[in-house]
Amino acid sequence: MQFEVVSAVTFTERVEKGQFEAVLIDMISGPSFGRPYLFWRSAKTFDGLNKFGWENQTAEIQFEDLRKSALDESATRAATEKLQRIFLEDPPALFLAWSERARVAGPKFNPVIDTDRDPVLTMWRWTPADDRLAAAR
Repeated sequence: MQFEVVSAVTFTERVEKGQFEAVLIDMISGPSFGRPYLFWRSAKTFDGLNKFGWENQTAEIQFEDLRKSALDESATRAATEKLQRIFLEDPPALFLAWSERARVAGPKFNPVIDTDRDPVLTMWRWTPADDRLAAAR
């Protein structure tokens, strides 16, 4: 395979037109189904970002189940597990690696550290490091 680096505009144009053999992209996913929903829903039934040709009717059903029926944590976990199993059995892409991200908080804050979650998700619980700042609020 011969790699070619192109501008963002050219990249978008080629992907939109299906003018590629393979695409190497850093995809930020995050702790929700927003990105997978946009990228891996059926291009036949959903106007998203699936320009790669992956189609899986069982995954389509699970995406809809997550969107409509997963109303509590237990139902969401069950539907998520089913969708993950589909992705393992019929991968929509070749996932090479997961990028690591660094998070930094300035000295003006006391961040809440939860080792199981991205610190950005706890920002609403952060407090000012300087008590004078806290009293002024």
